[in-house]
Amino acid sequence: MFTLVLMNGREYDLTESEYNSTKGKVGVVFIPRLNLTFNMASVSTIEPKGMGEQIDRTKQFEGILHDGTRVIKQFGRWFCADGMKNNSGMLETSPDPHYYPELESGILPTPEEYETKFKQLPQGVWKEELLRLQGSNAELPQLDIDSRGAKFLE
Repeated sequence: MFTLVLMNGREYDLTESEYNSTKGKVGVVFIPRLNLTFNMASVSTIEPKGMGEQIDRTKQFEGILHDGTRVIKQFGRWFCADGMKNNSGMLETSPDPHYYPELESGILPTPEEYETKFKQLPQGVWKEELLRLQGSNAELPQLDIDSRGAKFLE
């Protein structure tokens, strides 16, 4: 499902086929199911349903790495949730950024996102999904994951 938002603030839910029928169109478009006619010039956005409900990654304190390792952010750094703790109970074990290059991007799926989206994905698709999480067109280096670890390719 997709959400069509017009300049006047009205929102409509579109199916994937309705969304595809609007791609590349100019001028007036008719959506029969909704009995809706609108000018493409009056469209503010068309985005996947729930896109506006993105997580504020600056406030994210728990994430999952590409191999399923759970990490927790303390004082701006990621630590392995199951790692060693010091005498005051603070985590001490940091994941290796050479094995987990996604740490450098600062974009990690939450445990819920990992379970619903990432867990079943082929690991080569992670890069595209991380970019979607960021909600950006920014470039991430290519993520190369194999049995020896992971690295971003230049």
